[in-house]
Amino acid sequence: MTTISLFNELKSGGYDACLLTSYSIDFPFYEDVLLRRMQTVGITHHMLFVDKRMCNNQMKERPPVKAGSQYSLVPMKCSKPFHPKILMLLGKKKGLLAVGSHNITMSGFGKNLELTNVLRFSVGKNESYQALFQIAYNAFKTWVEDYGYESPKSVVEAWSSTSKLAPWLTKKQVQLPEHHDLLLSSVNSEPLWTQLEKHLPDDVSGITALAPFFDKQLKLVSKLGSLSAQPTIIAIQPSAVSVEKNILLEPGLKVVDANYFVEKGAETDSKARPNGTRYIHAKAMYFDSPTKPLFVSGSANLSTTAWLEKGKEANVEAALVITGDAAEHTATNLSFNKLKHAPLVEAIDNLPISDNDEINERTSLQIVATQSDGSVFIAIEDAWGDSFELAFVDVWGDRTVVSFQRQGNTITIKPQELSKVPVLSVLVNDDVVGRIIVHNVESIRKKSVTGHERQIQEAWGSLDTDSPDLTLLFKCIENLSAFHKTKNIIASRAQNTQNGANDGKEKDLITDLTSDYFGKSISGRRRLASNDISQVLDIFIYSLSMSTLGDKTTAFGEDSLGRSEEELIGSDDAPLQPKMPESDIIEVATLCRKKVDSLLKRLAKKVDMFGIKKQTSAESLAVSLASTVLIHRLDEVSKKQNVNGDKKSEWVGTQHFKSLSKILFQHVLSDKVALNLADGTDSPFSSDEATQLLGYACWVAYKAGITFNVEPRLSATKEIKYENYWCNAVMLFLMQRINVDEHVNDVAYRLFTDEGNEALAWLDLLSKKGRAVASNNPHELPYKLASSPKGVYQGYRFLVNSEADFTYLASMNEKEWLSKFAIGFVELNKMDMTS
Repeated sequence: MTTISLFNELKSGGYDACLLTSYSIDFPFYEDVLLRRMQTVGITHHMLFVDKRMCNNQMKERPPVKAGSQYSLVPMKCSKPFHPKILMLLGKKKGLLAVGSHNITMSGFGKNLELTNVLRFSVGKNESYQALFQIAYNAFKTWVEDYGYESPKSVVEAWSSTSKLAPWLTKKQVQLPEHHDLLLSSVNSEPLWTQLEKHLPDDVSGITALAPFFDKQLKLVSKLGSLSAQPTIIAIQPSAVSVEKNILLEPGLKVVDANYFVEKGAETDSKARPNGTRYIHAKAMYFDSPTKPLFVSGSANLSTTAWLEKGKEANVEAALVITGDAAEHTATNLSFNKLKHAPLVEAIDNLPISDNDEINERTSLQIVATQSDGSVFIAIEDAWGDSFELAFVDVWGDRTVVSFQRQGNTITIKPQELSKVPVLSVLVNDDVVGRIIVHNVESIRKKSVTGHERQIQEAWGSLDTDSPDLTLLFKCIENLSAFHKTKNIIASRAQNTQNGANDGKEKDLITDLTSDYFGKSISGRRRLASNDISQVLDIFIYSLSMSTLGDKTTAFGEDSLGRSEEELIGSDDAPLQPKMPESDIIEVATLCRKKVDSLLKRLAKKVDMFGIKKQTSAESLAVSLASTVLIHRLDEVSKKQNVNGDKKSEWVGTQHFKSLSKILFQHVLSDKVALNLADGTDSPFSSDEATQLLGYACWVAYKAGITFNVEPRLSATKEIKYENYWCNAVMLFLMQRINVDEHVNDVAYRLFTDEGNEALAWLDLLSKKGRAVASNNPHELPYKLASSPKGVYQGYRFLVNSEADFTYLASMNEKEWLSKFAIGFVELNKMDMTS
């Protein structure tokens, strides 16, 4: 027998997700030991499927504190026990599947003697096991549909996101390996025994079975006793087994002491206890045969509900079948062949018989998902009555009361209240009548991103350390498909929901990022979807920006990997100091400026492909936003590092902002962009990215030194005049849009707040002038504004010159920054733009 250490397995790395099932659960053990250990090696996406009755019962003793924020808890509501024990570790190119008898408890992972089969898959190696992983993965889907129907939609979405982390799971299913099969039961499956019979040899020469639980009817062991000419060996621990004493009288059975199994070689763990006192929780059967031996083990005890029943009368179980030489080798390795020499059991202690389904559900259990603003809505149950309170009750009975608002049969809890507690208890006269787990959609979503996304997240976060990963950050922008090819893809979340997931096709990154649970829009408008660009935008703006609203994990004094402050002190994982050594500041700044130069050249080449008179594409707008957000972040970090204001230490220089402003206001943004972005058209500018870009464009204009200019002298050079026209066109363009759209205004003021009072004064003046333009206040000043009664453009443009037949207006986009209109297409208005 081989002792397997999950913790040693984790050291190999390469895993991103973990799917777990269990009948019983010890939340402190799972959260403080298993979960934390897996998180520290990069496994961030976790889903835990547990029998609902056992889950609810355990919450009374040891409630969870990380459920819903660091992992998805999915209670399985079954008429009989939800009993499978499966652990799946999944990565982009590898996987580990463990099918056995272990519950998620300290006993299951350390004290008991358990029997668990471990299969490993990797691309290019052990690929024959891929089918078993696919069967197990699909079983999770079936179980969610059959028993997890009370969970919110976001929990199902969390399960489906697993396929992004392990794409090989959803590839065409390959043929089963020659000597292995996975037996799984659910509402609509055949009984487990019927599934096993298809593999049983015709010439069974002997049977050996081991289990800690039996049922009163003893139907299964009776069946086993009739299949072989030799007596069927049933191994039990007399002092710990739950079985009727009359098993000793069953014909065709030989009941032996399983402690002999421990003493004679099956127990190789150094923790073995003397005299076989370690509790044997393993369940297995070996069918010896001269032609086709078979070994089966897993979660199923030797009971009727585990093997012979079906539908709602059957347990939910999982078992792995091994046949042929592999089965014989397994049985020999586990010393099953020695059990025939074990002493007979002469007496059994009077232990109660349990079918594992007699736990009373005295309290209800709800899983509720957070809304887009972080609040939750909870339906009031009849058992709560009219006088109830919500609180978190810890293991010592101390309470943290949570306030809520009630409206009819629904209550609402605000995000700030939810941050106080992990699990809510519904109390009536000090009695717990219900429990509520909040599934934090955004927190879980961030933990289910792909390894590539996490790399970018880590590189983004590294900007606040003394080891900024500039290379990866720029690479993720510069290598976007948008720099090489153009596709105008505009997707609506509303359309996505209405029409189904990608018209019946398997969900991909595009549909995921535009669904209700992936790539949340900040402004409420639709998102542009364009492959890698959306992925980067989701990381740069949506995920990280929304995280500032409050990550629930921080409410418990832990970092994103579940580590407390005490654990980080002196560890290799301790946070790096944000201040960079002086000797490296200039070196990093020089590298960064070169990369910004390259980025802007590539961006200019990209957007210039369309020509200044052509319509901006969705991808041109999106990649411009991604680049601008990155440059803002670099400038923000640079100011923190370069406290002395040394030009050589700047990560982004004034010339970069001038170049970026030319790109944005000459090639991406247009004088013809509607004043109200939420006009309902299919234009890219009615998207969420447009509101973000316009807010950032205000900041870029300020950093580039763009201001409103009075009319130049007649002696001014043509270049000075053209620059004057263009700057005024930019300022008027921004003036007319910053107040019209509240989301543009919000983004701009958030960015300018970090720039200081001078910057805020610039933005306030812009906003003030915008209001003056909107109210059409005429003043006697050198400049006049022109509107277009015929709707050639919206709002106003600056008048530069008027001739007998034509009028010339300042433009951001046209040649020499002038637009030529025939008389009659514009209407002139005088406006004060200087004070």
